[in-house]
Amino acid sequence: MSEEPNNSKDWEITEVLGNLKCSSTRCEDDLHCFLRNMRLKVNRGKSYRSLNCIECGKNLIDWNRIDMHNLKDKEYFIKCLNKEAWRYAVWNLKIPLYMEKKAAKLTIDEMRSKVIKILSNKINKKRSEIFRDSTQTPKGKDIIYLAQHATGTCCRRCIEEWYGINKEEIMNEEQINFLTEIIMTYINEKVTLKNQPKED
Repeated sequence: MSEEPNNSKDWEITEVLGNLKCSSTRCEDDLHCFLRNMRLKVNRGKSYRSLNCIECGKNLIDWNRIDMHNLKDKEYFIKCLNKEAWRYAVWNLKIPLYMEKKAAKLTIDEMRSKVIKILSNKINKKRSEIFRDSTQTPKGKDIIYLAQHATGTCCRRCIEEWYGINKEEIMNEEQINFLTEIIMTYINEKVTLKNQPKED
């Protein structure tokens, strides 16, 4: 793989992901979507979270368990994220070499600080105050952005879907820290950080 990104577009990533998006489904492969379609009149005013798959209607997630925000239970959380077609694709994406090298320059504490800064500055606003929410996180450029898509922390609608945090509420420090650790789980799995041995 190339070591440098192709201008602002990561063709290696977009080529693999193709036309997949947050609302994509492949229910026959047990890959679903729980993001409610707000363009439908019947859904207006509701949460972005759909308790059942929007395509096949199956109830596959213990949402009460998810909403506990318990890091000791993050394996279950990650398993559930991988039930969505879009997030499964990003979780199983091969990271470009240039992105691995960029991440390797940071220690785990430096990476965590960068994640907190991105969440605080770009995500932690009321959805109504964000210009084109759901477009503020690129699909490439940085491992953090990929991690956000994989973990449902890329925008306020996905955060409401997966974390049950109201899109019009400012998140508190505890919530930001929880999102950060979920993002760091993806990063630690996909790349080796400075002075940090990669887990098998």
